[in-house]
Amino acid sequence: TEGPAKMFFIWGESGSGKSNFLVKTVDITRRHLIALKKNVIVTRYIGNDENSFVPFSLFRSIFLDLIGGIESDVSSTVSHCSRAETIASLQNKDILSISRHTECSLAPTTSRPDELFKEICDELGAPPVLQQIIGYHLLGHQDNVVIQKNAPILSEIVNFMSKIFVYVTQGSDLVIVALDDFHQIDDLSLKVVQNVFETGQNILFVCGSRPIDQHFLHVEEDFWENITGEQKRCGRFYELELGPLNRDEIKQMCAMALSCKSNNIDENFANDIFHHTSGMPYFASQLLQHCMKNCLYSQLDTNKIGWGGKDSKDKLKFSTLDELLLKRYDDLDDFVRKTLHLALVLGSGFTIGEIVDLSEQTMVFHDNAEGGHADFIHRSLDVAVKEGILDEIVASVQDKNINFGMQNLSLFNHAISFKAHDDDEVYFNCHVVKHFRFCNNIWRQRISSLLLDSYKRDIHMHAARAIEVRQGNIEDSDYQTKLRLFCHLKESDNKVKAANLALDIGKSFVHLGLHSHSVHIYNVALDMWRKSRHDDAKDSSEGDIGGFRAEVLDSIEASDLVVMIKIKTALGQALGTLTDKKESVKAFEDALSVLKQTPVGAELKDRSIVFPIYSGLFFLLKYGGFAMVDPSEEKEYELVLVSNFVAETKLHGDPVHYSRALAMLGEFYGRQGQYEKALGCHEKLKGVYDVDKHSALVCEVYASDRSAQNYGFSANYLYRLGKTDEALEVSKCILTEMLPKMDPKNVHNSMIMIYPIFWIFKEEGMSKEAAAILEKFVIKPFREHFGEDGKTFCLIIYKPLQILFELSMYEEKTIDKIDDISHMIQWFQDDKMEFPNAVVDGSMSSFGRCGTSVCAECCLLLSNHTEDEELRNELIEKAWKLAKIAMEAANNRGCHQTSYIQSKSVHDRILNTRSNNVMCKCWISRSDRRRERGR
Repeated sequence: TEGPAKMFFIWGESGSGKSNFLVKTVDITRRHLIALKKNVIVTRYIGNDENSFVPFSLFRSIFLDLIGGIESDVSSTVSHCSRAETIASLQNKDILSISRHTECSLAPTTSRPDELFKEICDELGAPPVLQQIIGYHLLGHQDNVVIQKNAPILSEIVNFMSKIFVYVTQGSDLVIVALDDFHQIDDLSLKVVQNVFETGQNILFVCGSRPIDQHFLHVEEDFWENITGEQKRCGRFYELELGPLNRDEIKQMCAMALSCKSNNIDENFANDIFHHTSGMPYFASQLLQHCMKNCLYSQLDTNKIGWGGKDSKDKLKFSTLDELLLKRYDDLDDFVRKTLHLALVLGSGFTIGEIVDLSEQTMVFHDNAEGGHADFIHRSLDVAVKEGILDEIVASVQDKNINFGMQNLSLFNHAISFKAHDDDEVYFNCHVVKHFRFCNNIWRQRISSLLLDSYKRDIHMHAARAIEVRQGNIEDSDYQTKLRLFCHLKESDNKVKAANLALDIGKSFVHLGLHSHSVHIYNVALDMWRKSRHDDAKDSSEGDIGGFRAEVLDSIEASDLVVMIKIKTALGQALGTLTDKKESVKAFEDALSVLKQTPVGAELKDRSIVFPIYSGLFFLLKYGGFAMVDPSEEKEYELVLVSNFVAETKLHGDPVHYSRALAMLGEFYGRQGQYEKALGCHEKLKGVYDVDKHSALVCEVYASDRSAQNYGFSANYLYRLGKTDEALEVSKCILTEMLPKMDPKNVHNSMIMIYPIFWIFKEEGMSKEAAAILEKFVIKPFREHFGEDGKTFCLIIYKPLQILFELSMYEEKTIDKIDDISHMIQWFQDDKMEFPNAVVDGSMSSFGRCGTSVCAECCLLLSNHTEDEELRNELIEKAWKLAKIAMEAANNRGCHQTSYIQSKSVHDRILNTRSNNVMCKCWISRSDRRRERGR
């Protein structure tokens, strides 16, 4: 049991018995180790479709289980017996944690799981924002929640979740993590599995999954190649494939079911079972149960067990497995069948609390019904469990404040009193949470095929209402609850409400950096309209408008159109953040097409939904890195795009959007060198924009104050036109009248506001002033609000700018000396130093010189501060290399003409210095050769 983590995979199709094999394997292992007096923790999770896109759904369940286990050991009134084990002995059921005895270095001072979770995080040194993300968004804890826009990066969350798991389980001799239906586990949970496997000790993952060649696993390719290759050779990875049983094995199965030896089974009987089930263990067990229940077997004259009773052989031979399941379903009581209908709608897994809540809205009970409403449901579920249709999993919970996602206080409708031991007279109450799931997906498929679509939609509608009633304010709910509600709303055909919820979920995912999850939820929501096609249309997309059939768009209402456009726009934004820029453009253009060609589109009074589309297309046109249209048509395309944006926003009348559109048009003219036209747009902008009223609102919509940033552009345009005094006046307005009124925490906005001013000040010999405003509005606020380990887009050019301004101050003779010149040189010599990448350069070239050009000039100036000829040459060569990269950025389509002018100036200075340096070397070399000849 000691050593690095190990993984055991069980592969098999549905019906092959992999789930049963997994449970038995884990149970046998656990019992064996307990017999050896080993300390064992076992926790189990079953993947399902509903949770496959819930972030960290696997570890959400497991963490609550483990934390609940610690809480149990700390606060239980019976110290020598965990409640989970006691329930297991009484109920004889599989439970979420078979054993929770663990030693932990943390001595908890509280029994509430959310507080215990916080203690663990504090012990491990988790920053508050990381605790919030994990505790609320991933584990369902909802105390003192404040949504953070600057969330930790995903790798930090994955690493810390792994640390929590290892920390909580570190006192055990072995931790067994049983993961059934592994192929349906979400990708982020699997990242934690990978991390725990790579760093954990004494951990065994036992995984059951459908065959990998038929079902995609959300694991990283490198990790999978490693464990199936190197780790398999090292004995850390094992796998077993389960397939159909052969005739002899089916015969043995028949013998076990009928309590006899295999040579006592009639060959015809065994062959019939084999042919009807194709050897699949689960299907064979169903047929054998049918035979035993209906006494279709008997001892033959040959003393072997075979078909017995009138027509018994024909009854089996001429029925399919589906017909057999249908017969068993029809034999059930009407109330049991209705309960299974509710179970079907709730998904592959559900709790007793969920189905009881739903039944209150969909079933009619007599007031004098014995045992009450809940007992009716309990008895129906018990019948389904005995029939082998449902599995029951029992877990114990002491604290009603535990949030298991969907379930709340309605879960705790039973308190069980029991003895810890037969000779113990101490009784105590324990809240029992019962989870149910279908034994096999074939039962779900069969029951679903029997129900009318309208009936299922009606139950989904009631299920959605039950969640809304239980949760109260759905906005405060966790992702798992929201996604379940979304599924019910979608299946009940409440498109608009479902789509709006999907939009909310997707934007929340974006705050966590889960852009691929956002793309998925947006596409699922849009499918509600994509699937609304006439039967004769089939899957043909010919004649579609933005991915939708024309007849669908002709029939929708304004509310449908608005939410469709919003989701299409959000989809474009999420795709743009990922690497698929072309698909991002397509999503934006589809949104415009749908809006223009849908009849109700012309009737929309609020046109603001179109503004983010224009903004997104404009951004991709400048920074997308690919040609959206033919290069010869690009300027005309952009001008039409931006002009339409201006017209739409002017018609709408909101200064927030209108000022942004004017800034966009001015920027377009400025990039073409048409400075007078650009300044004309700025004059219009000044007439509608008010920093006090509009700055925060513009930031809320466009992330930074794109309207105010046009003031920096206009200062640049004025300077290029030779109007230096006016340019400096605008710069003063930015520094004294605008920036002091803006949010200092938005350092990115502050940086963009003053970046164009830097180069005016530098060219005017005012580098000292440039350094001061960089420190005041960017460096100092960044340290105060984000700390030394904070991150922001322009962070990589902060230090090069500081160095450049100090070197320039020396050149301008505003300072007498540079104290740390050697440190500056070493900083640029360091091979580990990261220079600005193409993304940062491409962005900053729209506002002035790119970061690489800044670094190039730093190297050039530093070469004048050393007498070491070799070091000087090295700095000049590095400056030349960087200058060439900077010119590539300045030549890009989206860059300002002024950026090219500024970068070209530095490039030419470095080229001249390098050329003179080479000529000097040649002259020295010739002189040396002449001296040699003279000797």
